[in-house]
Amino acid sequence: MKSVFRSSILVLSLAALASGCGGESRMVSESDPRGISDLMDTWNDAKMSLKAAEKCFVAGGAPAKAEFKKYGKYSYSLTSKANESSTTATVPVAIYDESGGKDAGKKDWTFVKEAEGWKIKSAPLP
Repeated sequence: MKSVFRSSILVLSLAALASGCGGESRMVSESDPRGISDLMDTWNDAKMSLKAAEKCFVAGGAPAKAEFKKYGKYSYSLTSKANESSTTATVPVAIYDESGGKDAGKKDWTFVKEAEGWKIKSAPLP
């Protein structure tokens, strides 16, 4: 009986960690607690495909093809809660240089809430 209980606790704990509970990179918008972090997860998956990445940006906001190629060598994570209004947010994004294996700094990214959810408006690189 104790073994089943311990296994259940372990599974629940792992599920909480997988869903982002308590992780610093999960600090997001107060009014939409998963929207911006979910978008950043999508962005990290899409950063190598311009077609996929365009869905993360406001209409016409994705970088041009030559500029877009620069984004692929980095990974991105939210570092704090958003400074937001009802439809816009500014969030410091930590940028990690995967190819160089080092921190590349932080930049403030801006987001806009549209009918289908949050979209990236500006995503400056270091």
